[in-house]
Amino acid sequence: MVKYVLKVNQGNGLVPLSPILPSPTPSNTPFPATPTITPTNTPTPSITPTFTPTPTIPPTPSVTPTITLTPTPTYTSTPTPTPLTYLYGPFKNMIVEVDWAGPAIDNDVDMTMSVQGIPGYGFNYTKVGYCGSTQIDSLSYAGDSKGLITYEYFGIDLVSLSSTAIGLGSSTATLGISGYWFEWTSPAPQTVTITYKTYTTGDIVKVGNTYVSTATPANVYTRTYSLPVVSPQDCTNLQTVTNIIYQIANDRIYIP
Repeated sequence: MVKYVLKVNQGNGLVPLSPILPSPTPSNTPFPATPTITPTNTPTPSITPTFTPTPTIPPTPSVTPTITLTPTPTYTSTPTPTPLTYLYGPFKNMIVEVDWAGPAIDNDVDMTMSVQGIPGYGFNYTKVGYCGSTQIDSLSYAGDSKGLITYEYFGIDLVSLSSTAIGLGSSTATLGISGYWFEWTSPAPQTVTITYKTYTTGDIVKVGNTYVSTATPANVYTRTYSLPVVSPQDCTNLQTVTNIIYQIANDRIYIP
């Protein structure tokens, strides 16, 4: 039996009845099954690699850099000047003592002193010492030291020397000291040490082969000098040791 739905019109009259159709019964159509996909294995082709040879690159030549050398400046050192050594007056006399490495036996030194630098001086360049007299004017020699004594002595009368020099018009006088080694057989140092002693008072007294003074020295100065070994060993081959200068006008003695 068909069911009808009655719709009522609130206006004028009736609306025809509409049949109520039955709801269709859904048809349960099954979904198709998901097909099983069998993968197709596409074979990967075997690729034979083509080797491209590595090009041989020639070595980069080693470039030796040109080095410009800046020359190192040569510095010439200025030697420090040796300070001047002066003994200051007033002076009366002086004792010069020469010493060397002993013993004197087979190691003797023979010393000589002379007055120089006074034009017209009667005994100019005349020597006192082993190779000269024992006394000339203002110079004297105490004698040759041998045995165990290793000293030789000279005495200078500076008052007499200055008077003679000034009388001849000279304001300076040079006292030259020279000598040579005699009977040199032992290797002692080839040097001599000289001690200068000046006095303002007193007298020089000879004791054996030495000189002493009756006064206390005003100046005492010691210095070592070279004296080379020479041949022949005699007075024809004297070697200069030093020259001291008596500056009369300045009343001082310069010792180089």
